[in-house]
Amino acid sequence: MDLIQLTQRQNEGFITNHSYSNLMHHKLLKRMHSHQSEVYQKKFSPYGADFSSLNNRLLVAHSGQHVSLYDMAKPIKAGYECMKVWEIQSTLRTGLESINWNSQGDFFTFSAKDQHLYCVDVEHMEEIDKIKIKEAHRIFQHKPSPHNPEIVAVASPLPDVVLVDLKSGNLTSTAPFHPSGVLSISWCGRNENLLGTAGDNGVIFWDIRQFRKPMYVNGDNCAISGVLPNFEIISFTDDLVVLNPDRTLTVWNAHKLHKISHCGPFNNVPYNRNVRYQFALSGTSKPGLIFMPENQDIVVYDFQTMDMTCVLQHGHIMPVQICHFSEYRYQIFSSSLDGSLAWVPKPLLWGQCWTSSVLDE
Repeated sequence: MDLIQLTQRQNEGFITNHSYSNLMHHKLLKRMHSHQSEVYQKKFSPYGADFSSLNNRLLVAHSGQHVSLYDMAKPIKAGYECMKVWEIQSTLRTGLESINWNSQGDFFTFSAKDQHLYCVDVEHMEEIDKIKIKEAHRIFQHKPSPHNPEIVAVASPLPDVVLVDLKSGNLTSTAPFHPSGVLSISWCGRNENLLGTAGDNGVIFWDIRQFRKPMYVNGDNCAISGVLPNFEIISFTDDLVVLNPDRTLTVWNAHKLHKISHCGPFNNVPYNRNVRYQFALSGTSKPGLIFMPENQDIVVYDFQTMDMTCVLQHGHIMPVQICHFSEYRYQIFSSSLDGSLAWVPKPLLWGQCWTSSVLDE
C-alpha cells in the first residue's frame, strides 16, 4: 500500500498501532522532503517575525505592525488567501514578536518589545485583553500550556519566570534563577505541570505546583553574549530540544532530567545576537525530520540519525530566520527579511485544491 494511502487510513482511524503508524509517518515525511524537486515553493507574505498554525489556519506576525490570518486550504496565485488582519494599535518596537493560537481557536496571544501580553479575538480581529508584565520592558517569548491554555508562561529580561492566568489576570513568578533573564521557554507535552526554561546559567526545569524552587538545574551555558536560543519541547513527549548559541543541538529528556544526545555544530546557522533563529520539528510523538535555517537555505535532517536528507534552496536571498512546520498537508513555512515562503510537498497536492495551473504561474 502507498505511504500516502497509509497516512490517510491512519487519519481516518483504521490504523491504531501507534509504533507502526509513527514509522509510516516518518517514512512518508522522508519521502516527501528527500528532494527539492518534490517540493513547491510559494511566496505569500512580507517578512514574518513569527508563525503559529492551527488546523488549516496560519497566523503571521509582521514586525510590530500587524498580524495576518491566512487560510492554508485556499491557495491563490500569490500564495494563500489572507482572511483577516489585526492592526497593532500600540507603538511597538519591532523584533522578538511571539504569537500563539489558543487551543480552541477563538483567540490568539501576541507579545513584542513592550510590557504587555495581548489577547485578540479572531472573529472580529479586536483586542480583548492586555495584561501588563510589570518591570519587564520587553517579552522574549510566551507559550500557552497545551494542557491548560488559559495559563501562559512568559520569558522576559526578568530573572524569574512569569505565569499569566488569562481568566483572572493573576501573575505568578518563580524564584530568580536566570540573572540575565529568561530567554526561552516551553512546556512539556506529557506532564502538564512541567516547564522548561533556558537562560545564561543553563537549562532549568520547574514543577508549576512548587513554582518557587526548580526541580533541576543544568549549568551548560545557553546564552553566550545574550544570544537567544531556540528552545522547544516535542509535542506529546518529554523530549526537549535546544539550539545552543554555539550552533549545536542538545536533546533532553525532561521527565528523567538528563541529556539524550548532543550533535552539531551546524556551522551555517546564521549568527545575530538579537535574532532567535527557529528550527522546526515534524511529527507528533516521534519527530521525523528537523528543518534547520542555514544561511539562505533550509536544510532537512532525519531527526533519528541527523543525516541530511535534502536542502531547500533558491527561495530566499537573505538568511532564513524562522522555520515553521504545519501538520496540515505537512507544509513548511520560512521567513527572512526578503519575505515569507510556503514549501508544499508535491505528493500531497494530488487531488487537493492546489492545481497545476495555479502552481505553474
